[in-house]
Amino acid sequence: MSSLHRHRRPAQQRRSAPQRRGLLLGGAVLGVLVLLGGTAAALGANGHGPFASMAGSTSSASSAPSTPAPASSPSAAKSSSAPKPSASTQHAVLSAAQQATARKQIAAVAAKQPSGAVSVAVTDLASGRRFSTGATHGMRTASVYKLFVLETLLRRAHGPLSGSQASLATRMIENSDNVAGYALYEDAGCSGLHSMASRLHMKHTEIPCNDPTFTTTSASDFQAVLTALVKPGTLTASARSYAKHLMANVEPDQRWGVGAAASKGATFYNKNGWLSIDNSNPAGERDDGLWAVTSVGIVPVAGRTLLMAVFTQHQPSMGAGVKLIERLAKITAAAAVG
Repeated sequence: MSSLHRHRRPAQQRRSAPQRRGLLLGGAVLGVLVLLGGTAAALGANGHGPFASMAGSTSSASSAPSTPAPASSPSAAKSSSAPKPSASTQHAVLSAAQQATARKQIAAVAAKQPSGAVSVAVTDLASGRRFSTGATHGMRTASVYKLFVLETLLRRAHGPLSGSQASLATRMIENSDNVAGYALYEDAGCSGLHSMASRLHMKHTEIPCNDPTFTTTSASDFQAVLTALVKPGTLTASARSYAKHLMANVEPDQRWGVGAAASKGATFYNKNGWLSIDNSNPAGERDDGLWAVTSVGIVPVAGRTLLMAVFTQHQPSMGAGVKLIERLAKITAAAAVG
C-alpha cells in the first residue's frame, strides 16, 4: 500500500496528510427537500438554513477482523420498480400525513444542527413509496463507500467473491477494515466505480480516483446502491445474498445507525462510516476536527422492509453523529410505516 492509504486507529480516525488529496467540493446545496409527487419543496433554499450543504468523510478500520456472529438467513424482500436515486415522478411519495409528521420532526432536529449537516432518504420496498430530505449532493460517504466497492466487484464476478477477494471483503464490510477497503478499491478501479454509478443513475455522486473516502453523494442517490441488494437486475441472486450476509454480520460495535429503527429481534443489514476531519487538509476538505458519521442499510420495521440512508457531518463527536443518525432513522421509519 502507498502512503496515500495510511490509516490510524478506527474509533478516532483522522484524515492524515498523505490521504487528503480528495475531491474538492462543488457549490452549495439546496436546503431541506421533501419529495412531493416528484416536486422538491425547499424548507431552506439557496444553500442556507439548517440543511445547506458541505461535506464530511469517513472510515472505520480494524487492524484485524474480529470473529463475526452467526448470520441470520436474509429474508427475501420483494420490491416494486427500482427507485431512482434522486427525485422522480415515477415513484409515489409518502402520504401527506406521513410527510407532514416527518417534516415537522426533522425540521425540529435540523434547527439545532449546523448548515449542511444532514441528508436522509427511505424507500418502502412493498409500496415503492419514498421520502428524501436534506442535502441533495456533497455528502461524503465515509466508509460507506466500501459497500459500493463490494457491489462493483460482485457485478463483475457475476456472483460471490472468492479467494483473497472474499477474505478482504469480509474484513472490509464486517470490520470496516481500511487496508482491505483500499485493496478492493484498487481491484475495482476508479473507472469501475464510475461505470457502476452510471449504471445505477447516481447523478449526484462524485468519486475521486485518488481516495474513495472523499466520494460525495446524497442519501437519495445512495438508495440505488441499496436497491441493487434487493432487486434483480444489477447483481445476481447469489451476489445479493452474499453481500447481505456480510452486512448482517457487521461486528457488534458497528451495529449502530439506521438499524436502531428496526423492529425488535429483526435481522437488519448495515454499513456505517465515521471520520474526524481536521484542518491539515487542503481547502474544501477541512472541518475543524468535526465528525462525519454515516449509516445505510436494509431495515425491517413493523412488517415492512425499508431501505434507509442517513448521512451526517459537522458533528462535535462520533457519539453525537451516531445519536443524530439513530434519531433521524426512527423519525423517518415511523413516518414510512405510519
